[in-house]
Amino acid sequence: MSWKSYEKYDSKVDKPIRKWLKIFDKYMIVDEIVHDTTKVSIVKVKCSENVHDFIESLPQTGTATYELLKNKLIERYDGKMTYDIA
Repeated sequence: MSWKSYEKYDSKVDKPIRKWLKIFDKYMIVDEIVHDTTKVSIVKVKCSENVHDFIESLPQTGTATYELLKNKLIERYDGKMTYDIA
C-alpha cells in the first residue's frame, strides 16, 4: 500500500474532504511520511487542479504545517473549522 495508489481528491465530486484526509493520514503512517512539507506537497499532487490552486492561493502561514493545511481544506470544502485527530 502506498499513497501513490490513493485516489485523487476532486472537490467537484460530492465527497467530504475530511473523510479523504482521514484515509490519506493512514497512508502517511504506513508509508512513514512524517515531515509536514512532504505531506503538503503530496496533498497538492493528490488533489484536483482547483484544490491545488486554492492551496497555492493560501498565505504561507496557511500551509506552514500539515495540520493548518488540513484545517483550511476542511473549512473550504466541508464548511468546518477544525480537524479532529483520531
